[in-house]
Amino acid sequence: MPTFVKLSAAYVKLDQPIPFSIYDAEGKLLLVKGQRLHSESQLERLIERGVCVLEDELQEVIERLGLSNPSGGRGGSSSGEDKDRVFAPSKRLSNVREHIKTILFEPETYGDQLVVEVQNVAQVLMKLVDEDQDRALYLILRGAEMPHSMYSVSHATNMAIMVHLLTHSLEEYKPVRLTMMCAALTKNISITELQGILARQHAPITDEQREEIRLHPIKSHEILEKGGVTDSLWLSVVLDHHEKVGGGGYPNNLSEVSSHALMIQYIDVLLAKLSARARRKPVPANKAMKDFFLANRGANMAEAVVKAFGIYPPGTFVKLKNGDTGVVLRRGKSAMAPQVLSMTNASGEAFPHKVLRDSSEDNYAIISLVPYENVMLRLDPDQLYRWR
Repeated sequence: MPTFVKLSAAYVKLDQPIPFSIYDAEGKLLLVKGQRLHSESQLERLIERGVCVLEDELQEVIERLGLSNPSGGRGGSSSGEDKDRVFAPSKRLSNVREHIKTILFEPETYGDQLVVEVQNVAQVLMKLVDEDQDRALYLILRGAEMPHSMYSVSHATNMAIMVHLLTHSLEEYKPVRLTMMCAALTKNISITELQGILARQHAPITDEQREEIRLHPIKSHEILEKGGVTDSLWLSVVLDHHEKVGGGGYPNNLSEVSSHALMIQYIDVLLAKLSARARRKPVPANKAMKDFFLANRGANMAEAVVKAFGIYPPGTFVKLKNGDTGVVLRRGKSAMAPQVLSMTNASGEAFPHKVLRDSSEDNYAIISLVPYENVMLRLDPDQLYRWR
């Protein structure tokens, strides 16, 4: 006997295919999966009628897209433990990465629904960022330990998260935030497999691989057009994100580059430094930030990127002046002075409860970074940030 649950308006987007079939209160089919609603009044009338969806169909959509369930779990009947496991932010991010993985590796299977699928991923990431920006940054930095083969997937999601964070402080980009996130997610869609190969490759890059990289903006542009993307900003950002102001970039050696493409380029360079490869370890966060800032001194966009990330972003392990070892939990008023969660004291003893230090205070100033591999404790970001 199928189980029905009441539909929440949160799961229906106007002018986009409905991801499940909709039934009336007696179980009579009203709308088939894939149909569209075109107005708020249509949706409101359905909700007022108390329409339902199959519990299993709703749950599949929730888990596939990493959405939260306003009813509190599976049909509102899950235990708190189950709800924690399914809807914790790190789990939702994992679900999103699985979704974007299929999009990036098999874009042709989505046909003209590619646009909708990418937008859905971007909107889920928006929600994750808006819930807690510092937690989102933590998940970016600590997500750097993902397998090399998953580099393209983690890089794409991290790019989109950073675009959303950056547009919080750059008002003029807010109207195009969704488009910019979609461009960030798909800019490398033509070299998804190659990125994973290069991340785990010990040998120098080959001429053939170099040529594939040089042409990937054009090929990614073509894939997106075939997938139904008509947004000129989305397409131009993907095409131009490796061009350089004054020339010398690729694929078209442009001398003028839009600020939108530059935003993607700056974030791309910075995140690449923070990610490990088989050939090298990740660049320490503070060094990556300082090098990036100096290389782009005077560029307002680059300064905004550093300000959004912080010199010591959440997820960075540090040693404090008082001897504590801790992890940066939240950015502070200054990019140089974040809030640090102390894990062990000067004697190496773990604290039995949370101890938060303000590194702007002299006794708790950051004196050095601690390599991730030297940290014995493994932390659960969902518990660290008390997501519930």
